[in-house]
Amino acid sequence: MGDEVYVSVRPEKARLSVQPPADAPANVFPVTVDRVAYIGSDTRIMVQLGQDRVFNVWEQNTRSTVDRDAYWQRGEQGYLWWPAENALVLKD
Repeated sequence: MGDEVYVSVRPEKARLSVQPPADAPANVFPVTVDRVAYIGSDTRIMVQLGQDRVFNVWEQNTRSTVDRDAYWQRGEQGYLWWPAENALVLKD
């Protein structure tokens, strides 16, 4: 208790959405999209959490073209989240 830890989440396990999920887990963070790269079967999105934290999200390009959460542009606001079972807690 009280130890410093790090949380590790694989980029393909993280999710971005325009709105927080309806059944929002505790690990939901407001973010700003910094970079977007479409790479064939997946999209790689770099987001800013506050001023000094960066997180990479890799999304497979399997969503419908009418799904708003499938397309991101630099400067857009959204929510970063992941299922708790996809996080690994590491002690310093």
